[in-house]
Amino acid sequence: MITDLREKLRNAYNKFIEKYGSMNKARNRNIILNDSHGLVILASVEVKNGSEYTPADILTKSVKGKLEEYKTENVVDALSYCLGIYGRVDLNIISEITDREWPEIINDLGDLIYYNPIKEEWEEASKWLSGNVYDKMIKTEQILNKLKYESSETTG
Repeated sequence: MITDLREKLRNAYNKFIEKYGSMNKARNRNIILNDSHGLVILASVEVKNGSEYTPADILTKSVKGKLEEYKTENVVDALSYCLGIYGRVDLNIISEITDREWPEIINDLGDLIYYNPIKEEWEEASKWLSGNVYDKMIKTEQILNKLKYESSETTG
């Protein structure tokens, strides 16, 4: 499955390069950096070799290798590890790493993570607080109003 995804990514990258040139070409770079994840994309897909940019290893092979078991009592370190390895906030993984339960993890991480009720998942603060936050606020209010309405129907 991962191999198929890597092949799709490599094919998409190659089509982009054929049509527009290097992703780090000034014009392309400016457009890509307008996305909140643009810098991560540029840094992940192309690497600088001398004065040229070439495809990163991620396009051809796994860069993870064999993962060693990681343990820590520090939830911030566990969050960093989780984001670095899995690219997302995963409270189950953080719980395994720290041997702590979700409520304690959420409390200890404080404003570093937020629950996204639109996607129904936890996200790092920078992701939740970027992009069209007004749209996120409206959608969140709609979800809360729906929950209030459903709650009043069951109790009333």
